[in-house]
Amino acid sequence: MVTKQEIRNFVLPFYNENDLAHQINHADLVCDLALKLNDTLEIKEEVNLVLLAAYFHDLFAKDRKKHHELSYQYVMETKKDIISFLSAEDRKKVAMACLQHRSSFHDDFYSPLSEIVSSADRGYPNLTETMLRSKMFWMSKHGADEVSAEQQARKHMKEKYGINGYANYPMLYRRYFKEELFLMQQEIENL
Repeated sequence: MVTKQEIRNFVLPFYNENDLAHQINHADLVCDLALKLNDTLEIKEEVNLVLLAAYFHDLFAKDRKKHHELSYQYVMETKKDIISFLSAEDRKKVAMACLQHRSSFHDDFYSPLSEIVSSADRGYPNLTETMLRSKMFWMSKHGADEVSAEQQARKHMKEKYGINGYANYPMLYRRYFKEELFLMQQEIENL
């Protein structure tokens, strides 16, 4: 067993290398929401697995296209004490949660842990927060100024999070945030 603070301290250098939308504060929010969602389940995941998966899911977000695969690989192969105490099955559950967290993932989840982390990664349905993260991404990754970042963020939000967007919202997320998600998607359509 490792503590939340030990895990956070371990992953901090990884997150410091990421774009502005994927810093440690994002991992903190994902972790807190993942723990809350886990508490709503009839059969709960072990808290330690939730903590590890939530903090490890975006370790390599500096590589947006493959970061989920790199996190999966890292969890499966690392010899670091922070992970090495896990059983082979628990290690695979954490690794699969990293692999399956992206909003473009549309297959069946490996375990409830994957659905928890994927749901938590969506964050609370909040237009302001979603816009801010999207703007930060455009500014840090594409060197966009604030005005063009806002324009790109609006377009991106409609494509990804709008009513017909490509983002997948896991069933757990849709149950937990049913009304809030509907309202946010309506707001996005009106951007």
